[in-house]
Amino acid sequence: MPHNPVPFIPLPRPITRDAEIDQVKRDLDNLRARYASYDRVGRVWRIFFIVATPPIAIGVLAFAIKQILADMLSGVFLLGLLVICALLIVWPVYLFDIRWIDVASSRVIYPQRVAWWKSDARLLEDQIAECEQRLSKLEEIASE
Repeated sequence: MPHNPVPFIPLPRPITRDAEIDQVKRDLDNLRARYASYDRVGRVWRIFFIVATPPIAIGVLAFAIKQILADMLSGVFLLGLLVICALLIVWPVYLFDIRWIDVASSRVIYPQRVAWWKSDARLLEDQIAECEQRLSKLEEIASE
């Protein structure tokens, strides 16, 4: 038995292979549950925008037409401004391949360094893949 230099702090116990496999399975279940919750919230965001966008767009378009009928210059300016704003909202989504689950799992949608940015959902996907690889290696070693 090894001597413990600090008697009040217990030494870490060696982990058996079965215990490690069980721990990896628990971690994998937790990661999958978090990903599933992000996926549910992403679907809610998607449905909200599908339902809310057409009435808002119709209202804004009606206001722009009213402005065009009242004053042609200010109406055309407002319509051009609305088109530019819509393009500035839609363009980054296609440029950076942002998914609804990314919107649901991110704290900041458009951070300053977008090229290096990963949402929590993408990080979870990477962690799930790593855990699955580790679990398959551990089960392969245990079966030998």
